[in-house]
Amino acid sequence: MRCRWLPVLAAGITALPVASAAAQGVFVSPGQVEAELAAGRRLRFVQVGQLDAGHIAGSVTLAVTDVAVTRDGIPNELRALAELDEAFESRGIGDSVSVVVYGDPLAAARVWLTLDLLGHPDARLLDGGLTRWKAEGRALGEVAAKVSRSPFTPRLRQDRLTDAAWIQARLADPAVLLVDARPPGEYAGTQQSVQVPRPGHIPGARSVFWRRLLQSDSLPALRDRAELRQLLALPPGAADLVAYCRTGYMASMLYAVARELGLPVKLYDPSFVEWSGRGDLPVEQGPPGTTTR
Repeated sequence: MRCRWLPVLAAGITALPVASAAAQGVFVSPGQVEAELAAGRRLRFVQVGQLDAGHIAGSVTLAVTDVAVTRDGIPNELRALAELDEAFESRGIGDSVSVVVYGDPLAAARVWLTLDLLGHPDARLLDGGLTRWKAEGRALGEVAAKVSRSPFTPRLRQDRLTDAAWIQARLADPAVLLVDARPPGEYAGTQQSVQVPRPGHIPGARSVFWRRLLQSDSLPALRDRAELRQLLALPPGAADLVAYCRTGYMASMLYAVARELGLPVKLYDPSFVEWSGRGDLPVEQGPPGTTTR
């Protein structure tokens, strides 16, 4: 399997070998972060979005647009390698740097996902973000960090990406679980969304709205791991979980949580904008719970 957009991203990248799924420790709590800092560990904090007064001390900033672009009419697709390499290296995000990403939950997840797909060995998401950090009364800074360039060697995880052809060939395969991260109305086809000519979802997909993965809007930390495992439980015999949404943006959070739980997840990045726009691909309608998968 080779995704049609990968040549844009992958030129010059060494691909890492396929690895078995295992719990990854994707999310790190504020308490864990402070313990690591107290033990002398050096961390590169990356705030996704504008760096306002009252951020985590030592943070650099990165915008979603630094890692994502509209390609073939589909928003939020991964930028080309040279652009991603520059975005990370110029902010001191290199191979030997321990990275903690925070910001708006989806924006932070999208930046973290980019690092993960490019094989960064030590990148994590701050569980609960700056909201939780402040709520727990932890120290804040007011000046942006000054950093030096740090070499980053992208190693694309092609095994963590998939495309429409791969999914189409496995629509009836019980070994593949499709999970749709969009709101229930978009999944059901009762709520129209931008660039989706045929409302609904990919046949057989399970609906898990990405906000259900978090405790609440006011506290965007992960729900209890047991609850998350129930939401994303693989059916008997399933070997792959495929995360998708409208453009891959909401699915970034679902992907991150699946990696946290050690589930064998793949991202269908062009997602339902691409799928619904192709007349040769089937679309199913109906509310969550009507699918048998």
